[in-house]
Amino acid sequence: MSLDQMLRRLEKVKKTGAQRWIARCPAHQDKSPSLSIRETADGRILLHCFGGCGALDIVDALGLRLRDLFQDSSNSNSGATGMAGHIPLLDMIPFLDHELLVCALIMQDMLGARALTEDQWSRFAQASSRIGKIRDSLRSASVKGVANGGT
Repeated sequence: MSLDQMLRRLEKVKKTGAQRWIARCPAHQDKSPSLSIRETADGRILLHCFGGCGALDIVDALGLRLRDLFQDSSNSNSGATGMAGHIPLLDMIPFLDHELLVCALIMQDMLGARALTEDQWSRFAQASSRIGKIRDSLRSASVKGVANGGT
């Protein structure tokens, strides 16, 4: 997906500098723009919600996938396939960290014998699924690295 296509899906888009924009975050009830969008020199689209939404939540709200934030980099040797196309392995760590935190917070409620809402159960299932997809991508990249003589 091109940056222009993504920007057309957002509301209250405003250019703030070279290759930088702000817009309303589609993942929460955003009254004023809190989503920062940036395109890197290699074509990646970086998202940061100052309201605390994760990139996975933002792309889900737009009906996209994480791989849509990355140009096709079929010549990249650092990418992992599966969950998010060709995302460099180190870039998966913040996503994994966020989903693990979600699971930990919900587990804390469960251990405290608090009744979970349907939304919490749904978010827990979503986080668990995303963790599994990241695990599979890392496993796949590891197998490819070993097959190609890497570590």
